[in-house]
Amino acid sequence: MSGMIVEYCPNCETEIEMRWNVEEFGYKAYCPVCGNRLMICSECRDCEGNAIGCDYNSRTDTCRFNKGEFSEKRRRELFDKMLDHLSEIVKGSDLIDTLHGIGFTDAEIAFAGVEIKEPEGIEISEAEEARLRTQPEGYRRAVESVLRDIAKAKKQGRRDCIYYPPVYRYRDERGEEQTISYYNAVKAEFLNKGYTFRLGGWVGGTWQQTERICWEG
Repeated sequence: MSGMIVEYCPNCETEIEMRWNVEEFGYKAYCPVCGNRLMICSECRDCEGNAIGCDYNSRTDTCRFNKGEFSEKRRRELFDKMLDHLSEIVKGSDLIDTLHGIGFTDAEIAFAGVEIKEPEGIEISEAEEARLRTQPEGYRRAVESVLRDIAKAKKQGRRDCIYYPPVYRYRDERGEEQTISYYNAVKAEFLNKGYTFRLGGWVGGTWQQTERICWEG
């Protein structure tokens, strides 16, 4: 079918009138106003041999003439929703640790619109902070994460907390994800500082194979 068609763009809420030939161009166009995908639904409904009607799937945003391309706008909407949901679950500086843990770099976190703040509540001297800056990024993050956990526990009047430095994830030159664990190296640093470690022990009737970091006073 060829001729003038009128379609409603759900992205910019504009009624679009244009000349289109579905036999030549198919049933997928792009809105001249906002640039997002514009399906030629009117021609699809009216075409001969369409016995199954509209098979649009709102969950996957697909149909037989659109196998799942996402516009950049839609990608951003989905990413923002995911980040908002994650922010509700993981609060404050823990959100930064979580994003680091799944492979985000500081630059990517900033680009996503998440404000990166200096760690709060960490007991660390200027000399120690300067020394950490000379260490690999993953090592520094692991130490800061443990220090934050210690600070939270001290505010609650406790003398121990779970020891769980995050694994550092990054992508190599080929784009493949790699991981580095600084578990033992960070543990050695805190042992040198006078901290002690013990196994998690029995919690709720289950033996916990985790370690806890302990301190005095």
